[in-house]
Amino acid sequence: MKEFINFIFSVLKSISYNGLFIILSILFPVLFISIDAGAELFLLLKDPYQFYNVGFVALAFHLLTLSMWCLPTLSINLFSFCTGSYTSENERIDLANRLKNRYSFVNDKKYVTSRHWAVLPWLIFNATMVWIYWGKWFALSGIFLFVLINILFRIRRNREKGERKKRHQFLIRNEIWVYVLLIVIYMIPLLMYRLFNWDDLSKIEKGYKWIEWFNICYFGFLMFFISYYTKLLADDWKMPKILEEMNYASEKQGTTSGKQYKKSKRRHLIVLLILNLLMFVVLYVLLNNNLLPLLSPIVVAVLISAFLIINFEFFFSSQFILSNIASYQKHQLRFNIFKLSAGIVLAVVVFTYLFASLNQSKIRTEYSEKVTNASCKQENIENYFENWYRQRLLDGTYNEEDSVTIYLVSGQGGGSRAAVWFIMSMLKAEEATKDIMFYKKIFSISSVSGSISGANMYMAAKHFHVFETLQDNDSLKINNFLKSIYGTNYMSSGIYGLFLSDYLIDGFGGTGRDRNYYFQNEEMNSFMNYLLKYETLKNEDKKNLVLRVKRYFLNDYLENYKPQYNYEFPLFFINAVEVENGTKAIFSPVINDLSVFQNTYKKYRDSSGNNYKALPLITSVNQGQAFPLINSYNFIPGVGRLGDGGFYENSGTETTLETYKKLIQIIDNEKNKGKYGKIRIACITVLNSPPKKEMQKQETKNSILSTLSFLTKNLDSREAAAKALLKNEINKRNQTKDNRYYIEVIPTKSYSLTRALSSQTIDSIFSEMYNAGSGENENTTRFTNALKNLLPVKKEPAAAKTTSDSSENLKIFIQYTDKTKDDASKIQDSLIKEMHITQYPMERINGNYGKFIRYFNKEDLKNVTKINKKFGNGFKIQYLGDKFPDIPTEQIEIWVGESE
Repeated sequence: MKEFINFIFSVLKSISYNGLFIILSILFPVLFISIDAGAELFLLLKDPYQFYNVGFVALAFHLLTLSMWCLPTLSINLFSFCTGSYTSENERIDLANRLKNRYSFVNDKKYVTSRHWAVLPWLIFNATMVWIYWGKWFALSGIFLFVLINILFRIRRNREKGERKKRHQFLIRNEIWVYVLLIVIYMIPLLMYRLFNWDDLSKIEKGYKWIEWFNICYFGFLMFFISYYTKLLADDWKMPKILEEMNYASEKQGTTSGKQYKKSKRRHLIVLLILNLLMFVVLYVLLNNNLLPLLSPIVVAVLISAFLIINFEFFFSSQFILSNIASYQKHQLRFNIFKLSAGIVLAVVVFTYLFASLNQSKIRTEYSEKVTNASCKQENIENYFENWYRQRLLDGTYNEEDSVTIYLVSGQGGGSRAAVWFIMSMLKAEEATKDIMFYKKIFSISSVSGSISGANMYMAAKHFHVFETLQDNDSLKINNFLKSIYGTNYMSSGIYGLFLSDYLIDGFGGTGRDRNYYFQNEEMNSFMNYLLKYETLKNEDKKNLVLRVKRYFLNDYLENYKPQYNYEFPLFFINAVEVENGTKAIFSPVINDLSVFQNTYKKYRDSSGNNYKALPLITSVNQGQAFPLINSYNFIPGVGRLGDGGFYENSGTETTLETYKKLIQIIDNEKNKGKYGKIRIACITVLNSPPKKEMQKQETKNSILSTLSFLTKNLDSREAAAKALLKNEINKRNQTKDNRYYIEVIPTKSYSLTRALSSQTIDSIFSEMYNAGSGENENTTRFTNALKNLLPVKKEPAAAKTTSDSSENLKIFIQYTDKTKDDASKIQDSLIKEMHITQYPMERINGNYGKFIRYFNKEDLKNVTKINKKFGNGFKIQYLGDKFPDIPTEQIEIWVGESE
């Protein structure tokens, strides 16, 4: 018991000494977990496209381990140069020995040596990876096995000291070759990736499980090797004693100590140079060539941790320790002055980073003679709607004599998952309505955070004819599109910019770039690379395509709304928040006199000094999703600093409500009577995360941390109110309570809030949207049926009716599988001819389910029973009114599945 208590105190004492380095080493794992991105980063490593990152992750962790353990012997040279003392080699060796004892605690049992802390991040990483791949029990078993094997190794090591000393001596003397071997080991995944051409997924589908097992085994091997080699390096400091025990002459100890000093200095210099070279040259070159997304965020984060540790130690931590040692030995004032100077420099660095960054993060603008404040005046929304509607009549989108539906779309924030879900929802809507003109019927899109990117990419895809016809909306094409753009890692450049490039490189260089700038280029290049890879192009067209893509993304935000584009694009409302005063700021193509929020683009154009400066579309998109840490808050002249709109209202429905009110005002205006036909306005809200269950109200602990925790978990509280106001306004206008003109689409599962989605997660989201089954994703089925409910009614000619039937107004939606398509067609024909029900398009649903009829209002039970009896009572009847209370009466679903 006494030994255990002593061990606990030694751990606590060691933490107090190594605390800063431990915090830096585990900073990013904690950060990733806190922003709900941790699991997704591990799934990315499992992704065959990211297979080559396995070795790079191991390399990064090895450098982190070395940076934590590696004795900062080179710091003695810096200390000697700055203070003009300890100039002889013997003095420096003595200083190194004293420094060594402060770091490794070889002769002090009150501390746990730093080498044990050095391997901690690597152990956490491996345990987490196994946990995510195979569950917590497998991970806990792995940790237990690791501890057990280390205990067995320690027992065996105590029994075979002589053999161990020889092995250690051999490895230390051949340290360079050990590192050469390590480089080869780390490069194995990359070599395999290139050798077998695994960038083509079709070639590795059968070997997917093999890759997963290889990853685990590879990491497991490296976990043990790195922990062993870290211990070996620590033992290197005991070599004089080891050599003495092996009968080396005692008079050679001084020489050996000198060799150890030089070797340690060389090792520290090499690690310091490698990490600084990686940070300032390699990663920055990758960043400027839009290649940094190829490196896992884990690699970048761990390298930054290692860089911060070894540089902080070299310039500050070791200098404080050496000053204390020197002042104790020589009692000279210069050492205290040097210590004070180092402290002031450190304080200045921290202060400028936190409070006075050298990079002012000014908004990206593009100089263009075509863009002037006079030529970029926003049109009034009333005039814009009149021209937009007239254009729809001219191109055949609408028929003036028929009832027409205008869609106002809102998109909820939520990182890359929001973007993926938004695009899928729009394509699903096109498929459900069988309407190739669906996109042209969207008058406005109001989006927040990640869905801003999704809306922009959806409009870009339409502009570049990616989904030209409904027949092209096959699963492979959608998957390729989404994985090309959102299977890309957008976190690495943000992390690198946050901790290094924004501050030290682009800040000093005055380049006008920051992490926002690189993120914009990465999104643009992802879209461009998709077109170059998957779209059919002639070689001579590629250069022109690149120019057209850049023109689209880098043109001024208002460019797409000029008359020459024939009102092709929906109004794209980008919702942001002004940091200085916390108010909502909207990038709006038009002026709405109802709006009480800041018209960001107008204020930018009205500000002096912005003439001939385009505010690029991609920059505006980025500002609405400027999430803390990953993005910076850009300063816009005449406006202020803007941040993620989700911190004000996260659904986009607040802006949609303003647009809805204005359209109603325009349509009902006396002077416009007869100008517009029979217009119905439907609002679609695309939500990408299941609604939070209301927490049970109970007394909570009165503490700062608990209060902050609740606040951060309820940032979207304004969202619920905004949606409710929009629903109420729509129902009041249409004198109904069934929300038939307010349509939501929402997933049933939760997905990580991140900007680095794995292929596995995109496949899961796709499956939820497109592969409905019994009880699996009923929300998307509700969505498609609600859209069908707004379609023009197609009825049989009056002569075909024989009797007046109460079932005539029924709206019946039929779902079928590939195997039951013929049965579904027969059922549909029978219902139309004999019961005269409203005809709606049938929907093919992937999945395995039985035969059942669903209804949502008890008044419809009579008709449901009648339909079931007509088909031999072969369907199971399900009442789902409690689960979906907003479905209107006389709406029924028939699921024609395989017989159970």
